[in-house]
Amino acid sequence: MSNGAAEGRSRAGFRVFSGAPYFWIFLAAILVRFYYSYESFANPLFNSVLLDAAMYEKWANEIAGGKWLWDRIGVHTPVYPYFLALLKIAFGPNRAVIRSIQIIMGAAAAVLMGKTAERLWNRKVGLLTAALVGADWMLIIQDSEEYAETFAIFFQSLALWLLLCRNGRAIIYFSAGLAFALSAGARPNLLLCLPVFVIWIAWLYRWDFKCLAARLAAWALGFALVFAPILLRNHYLSGAWILRSLSSWNFYAAVEPAFEGILHPKQGIQYDNYMRQPTRQGLRSQAEIERYWSERTRQIIRERPVAVLVYLVKRCFVFLNMREWSQYDFDAEAYRAYSTLLSLPWPHAGLVVPFGLAGLVFCGQRVRERWFLAAYTAAGAVSVVLLKASSRYRLPTIVLLCAFTAAAIVQISSFVRERHWKSLSGSLGWVGLFALLSWPDWLHLNQRQDSRHWFEIGLWQSQLGRWDEAIASYRKSADQFPWDADSPYRLGLILFERDDEQGARPWFETALKREPEFAEAMTYLARIDLNEGKIASADDLATRALRLHPDYETALLLQARIRQAQGRTEEELALYDRVIRDYDDPVVMINLGLRLEDLRRIEDALKWYGRVIETDSYPAFDRARAGLLAGYLLARRANQPDRARDLWLTVARRFPSETFFPPQALFLSRQIDETEYHRRVALAPSPSALEFSWFNLGLARRLGGDIAGARQAYEKCLGSPDVQPKKSFGESLPRQWSREELKMIDEKPEAK
Repeated sequence: MSNGAAEGRSRAGFRVFSGAPYFWIFLAAILVRFYYSYESFANPLFNSVLLDAAMYEKWANEIAGGKWLWDRIGVHTPVYPYFLALLKIAFGPNRAVIRSIQIIMGAAAAVLMGKTAERLWNRKVGLLTAALVGADWMLIIQDSEEYAETFAIFFQSLALWLLLCRNGRAIIYFSAGLAFALSAGARPNLLLCLPVFVIWIAWLYRWDFKCLAARLAAWALGFALVFAPILLRNHYLSGAWILRSLSSWNFYAAVEPAFEGILHPKQGIQYDNYMRQPTRQGLRSQAEIERYWSERTRQIIRERPVAVLVYLVKRCFVFLNMREWSQYDFDAEAYRAYSTLLSLPWPHAGLVVPFGLAGLVFCGQRVRERWFLAAYTAAGAVSVVLLKASSRYRLPTIVLLCAFTAAAIVQISSFVRERHWKSLSGSLGWVGLFALLSWPDWLHLNQRQDSRHWFEIGLWQSQLGRWDEAIASYRKSADQFPWDADSPYRLGLILFERDDEQGARPWFETALKREPEFAEAMTYLARIDLNEGKIASADDLATRALRLHPDYETALLLQARIRQAQGRTEEELALYDRVIRDYDDPVVMINLGLRLEDLRRIEDALKWYGRVIETDSYPAFDRARAGLLAGYLLARRANQPDRARDLWLTVARRFPSETFFPPQALFLSRQIDETEYHRRVALAPSPSALEFSWFNLGLARRLGGDIAGARQAYEKCLGSPDVQPKKSFGESLPRQWSREELKMIDEKPEAK
């Protein structure tokens, strides 16, 4: 291979498709990915959005819905969610479109890396690089998933192609800076590669200060277009210069002795309990939480520096290992098993790691562009092993190593062809050395494959409402992993929601036995105890849950119910106030209004209803409900029927799209008669709507002076099937109010 192969080629001539072979590789990569997608419809998790993908999806939906600015700092940067949101705005909420776009991006990344490798070595290396990237089985899987790796790899490849294969105009450097920023925005660990770009540009133009300043400024401007808005918005929200939340947690997890340098807590209660540690210390703001984990990290490094180095070495071995270690509840091998196509020996780390590292040693010198790519690859590898070294986190570096793998293979084949046995033996020696590090399972990762595939299937089936299938999946996961506390808990939740509290109890107890600090399981056991009248036991469990999870809304509201049962009203109301202060939840405000109504504190109740009605950011359903309830309160408790009718009419006019409330509001405000009201209820005859219809008839008749008709309607309401779930606290509002109305009529028959 000519040492000057890279130097003799014109940068400007390196278009993406400069020859049929690259086009065919591009087309083949697309076809392989689409065929994998077709086969993967048999995978219960294919097309699902869980864990990180669920976070991306939720954020993208908010952006597509018009909420362009975020109001809290997320675990991820908004770069990839904005990309998804733009696709949703352009093509609708269609995951097939997102998958197709990412498949094209994955195939394009293969061609871009191939053209970059051709520029640095020769055409054989370029074509082989493109083929390796296009055929890597992990990349084939990832391109069909809503994770940020495909996005990051495409823009990383684009940035390298722009810098190494295009001319040196300022616009090219601007575009390269923008492309790298998009890549690093999706995978922030790549920011460690930032100095490599700066040093490279400075080296290229070291003798021409004017050109150097112009290129650096153009590159920096492209980079800043992505990161400056994120940092400014996050600074506005937190008062600190934070790129994303929990960055310091990732460094802590890398040095925490309990994780042995390579383990991480599973998504679920194990992870949640760590996230609650700062909260138990009274910390609330993002800046305080970041400082908490930073201080813990520095403390461990000071106290156990040797152990920290050992952990780093272990992560290096994980990075080098040819196996895909499924630790983070994304089981790559399980996904692969659903595709007969991927059962073939497609290339991945087993080939790319030993040959790629060997290529770094004996194919990465002589030409300055190769030095740059080698330095960038090394920086990318370091950025991975500092934190998490397995699974999809190493994919951006694997793509870079494909170029050096191709260079090594072409170089070795030339040594064989030309019978340079000494050079061949040296090259194979390097390959053998790195294979010795990659192929044996030094850390016994195969024995630590603990991704809960069936738990993830259960989560997805739960999201789809396929509850019986979810129960079966959770059972399989609970049986497979004796430490899995999340599956029994989720199973208990399903049974609890089905009003089978006795069936749910043993599953919550199992979850608590497997994870003694499971605040959510304690809370649901407390709810069951309270419903059974075991107030002391319920209070003890709720108190323990709040010690573990101090701001757990469900436990706080449960404790408020317990205080109500104990007759400690002021403590009960203080708990409601705390939840509202922390969560600004309109549903809690409405429930507090109902409770204040029971306590005959009418003005206080109206204040909370009014706050919900007049807050535009709250859901229309809650605002309409609050308006209807405020009208009931005015008509029934305050004896102000005219004011109540005005409020009901306002609800009907302001929230016409909320199908449940407008018919009631129109009838109660005398805009429609009983016949029309019955007709509208019959259009959507839910049990709750029918129950409310009889109560509303009774109330309207009583307010109109028809006491006998009111009694008849109230009795029909009480005689209708009870639709209130057993797990709910007390009977439904229409039934409760009907009893109160009948009691009032019996005590004062002439009451209106």
